[in-house]
Amino acid sequence: MRRARIRASGACPPSQTLKVGDNIYLALYRKYRPVTFADVFSQEHITRTLQNQIKNNQTVHAYLFTGSRGTGKTTCARILAKALNCRNHEDGNPCLKCEACEEIEKGATDISEIDAASNNGVDDVRVLREQTHYAPVSLKYRVFIIDEVHMLSAGAFNALLKTLEEPPAHVVFILATTENHKVPATILSRCQRFEFRRVNMADCAEAVKNAAQAEGASITDDAAELIARLSDGGMRDALSLLETCISHGSEVTGGVVREAAGVAGSEYIFGISEAVLAGSPVNALKIINALHGQSKDMGRFLGELIGHYRNLMLLKLIPDETSLISWLPEEADDYRRLGGMYELPGIMKCLDTLEEYYERISRSRDKRLVAELCVIQLTGDSGQRVKNSGQLTGDKGQRKVESEQLTSDNRQLSADNGQVTTTPAIEKPQEIAESRPQSGESQAETPGLAPGWSKILQGVSLPPAKLELPPVPEPVPKPVHEPPPLTEELPLPEEPPLPEEPPPADKISQFKSLLSQKGIEVKER
Repeated sequence: MRRARIRASGACPPSQTLKVGDNIYLALYRKYRPVTFADVFSQEHITRTLQNQIKNNQTVHAYLFTGSRGTGKTTCARILAKALNCRNHEDGNPCLKCEACEEIEKGATDISEIDAASNNGVDDVRVLREQTHYAPVSLKYRVFIIDEVHMLSAGAFNALLKTLEEPPAHVVFILATTENHKVPATILSRCQRFEFRRVNMADCAEAVKNAAQAEGASITDDAAELIARLSDGGMRDALSLLETCISHGSEVTGGVVREAAGVAGSEYIFGISEAVLAGSPVNALKIINALHGQSKDMGRFLGELIGHYRNLMLLKLIPDETSLISWLPEEADDYRRLGGMYELPGIMKCLDTLEEYYERISRSRDKRLVAELCVIQLTGDSGQRVKNSGQLTGDKGQRKVESEQLTSDNRQLSADNGQVTTTPAIEKPQEIAESRPQSGESQAETPGLAPGWSKILQGVSLPPAKLELPPVPEPVPKPVHEPPPLTEELPLPEEPPLPEEPPPADKISQFKSLLSQKGIEVKER
């Protein structure tokens, strides 16, 4: 691994630039940060494209780097800014010797790094827009690196939109984010986008070994692979964990890595699996108690169990393709032994249970209790997980016993009157034949036949009946709900009295007065 040149962050003035000989300690991920595209791990698809653009002078005005943490987004942005201004680039890489490279190394004013998490307002973008109008002081391009660009507000994105679409010829924007789905589509369409992959485990382990050797520490192969696995594809996390392990001692082993990372050992993980197979919640609870005594994070422990059962699932599905399985070489035999004892549906059920409790443990106040409930449920369902166990769950036998009890019980409840009625049991054909009277014996008058027919039928010998079904009860007619009769007649409403008519004399006088008002003379006879 190539040792990177060291300089302070952009917040420090050039007078405070650090050198290798200074007695100031730097974190390993800063000390060994790549300085050329060739030093970047697992991103060949991006570094090769950027190198070709530098060589052919086909760079664009806006880039967008996306990917998970620790994959090299900001590092590649700094290398690209240096390569754009390098006067003697070598195969697309900065030469690191010219005046431009040295000035950028010391902290050039033409290279601006902006943290969008703390400068996410419209006013901050307005200041940036004003800076784009000024020509570079000493370099060829003014480069603006905006880290965590998804943290910009909606107004800030709108203010940046026009400048990002048509910036001045001397301006280059490099945007970096871990959550590209939060970046508006109008911004995405104006940038050349590059997807950073997670760092390969082999590359990460090799980088960890080189860094440990450069620091004068010895590290075992299994410890380096464990660090690479725990870092989950992030080089910064891997170097930070290595730094913690070196603080424990100059010899870094797998046990030191587990202790420094706060993760459970493989013996605890396999112990839980064996307790699940044996259906022993006591053993599983003892393991939880031991981990709690060591101050292990229960949420992280459940996450390790999920990864453990994922390995078992892949081992059952594709036993020959071990490249997809995340395990250490010394764990392969234990995994194959456990894989032969599990069935795939049982592994899937374990994963469902672990995912359920892993989601619950982040919201719980007592994480130990959630972990205990999880292992109790896992061990309680162990009968469904073991391969060729030969044990019945008991449900089928229980259903058979209940069925026999129901068929032997002939009583049924009547829903109409709430009384218990007994349905006569079906008699066997032999019992029916024995109970039928033989020829010559007197029979009582059969109900439902006309008089005299019973005597005629006495002489007829009928063959014994094979089966006689109980009589079908006649359906009980449902009562018709009629309105209750009126007990007393309701009185009819009284009509209002008619106004009394005036006597005829009054009418005649009123008529005469009306005619006299009209000027008509009335003569009486």
